[in-house]
Amino acid sequence: MRLDGIHHVEIQAADASASLGFYAGLLGLKPLRREPGRVWLGAPGGPPGNLVSLSPAPGAAPRRTGAGSVHTIIWRLGSDRALAFWRRRLAGVGVAPAPDFGGLRIVDPDGVGHELVVDPSDDEPLCTPSADVPLPFALRGIEGVRAFGRELVATADLLAGRLGFDLEGDGRVFRVRGYARSASLVFDEPPGGVVAAGTGPVRHVAWTCGADEQAAWRQRVIGLGARLFPLEASPHFRSIAFREPSGVPFAISTAGPGFEAPVAVGSEAGG
Repeated sequence: MRLDGIHHVEIQAADASASLGFYAGLLGLKPLRREPGRVWLGAPGGPPGNLVSLSPAPGAAPRRTGAGSVHTIIWRLGSDRALAFWRRRLAGVGVAPAPDFGGLRIVDPDGVGHELVVDPSDDEPLCTPSADVPLPFALRGIEGVRAFGRELVATADLLAGRLGFDLEGDGRVFRVRGYARSASLVFDEPPGGVVAAGTGPVRHVAWTCGADEQAAWRQRVIGLGARLFPLEASPHFRSIAFREPSGVPFAISTAGPGFEAPVAVGSEAGG
């Protein structure tokens, strides 16, 4: 029984129109499904692994990050040429990315960071080409997320000891390798000042499981003493949700069917 990489990341959008402009217009993700209170974006027809769910929250309090906050989504690119394409594309629309680590960093309208890196995996690409992003340069899916965390001993016991993650590097990088896909969770030291556990526009990170395995994952999570909390239901998959010891909001979602085709979505994510 293994988690099969990241299923989706849910983002709370203070301005739905601006968020759609960023994810669909700039990053080239396809609007796939509209549900009450959210819109899904990603690659049509494929398995989970590059899905973003935008949930509108007009007038939401300003972002505060602390232990438990997911602050960055890491995206895969196919080559150094793709990285150069994105550097030019972002510069062309007045976005100044930070290229200080071998990739690119940008920030969405709600303060969520995005890193674009050359794909380190051999997973099948989940490409989302658009009219102005050719297929060779399209995003290939979510490589992982970065979060702030301090309780890394307890986190390692849960993730590496119980949920099948491998501990890599300096003890702050956790990678799960599933049946077909892999993904990483990287912990950074929280910023100083007031710690607001779990706040910010990333509501949760969902990891993929088989439909016939979710009951077993639920029992394993409960057996570890984690308290489940409810998520809004989706007609396309089932989810359980909890917080790992550093406070990161986790979900485990069934793979379910892919969203087969793009749909027209207006400026309001849930309207």
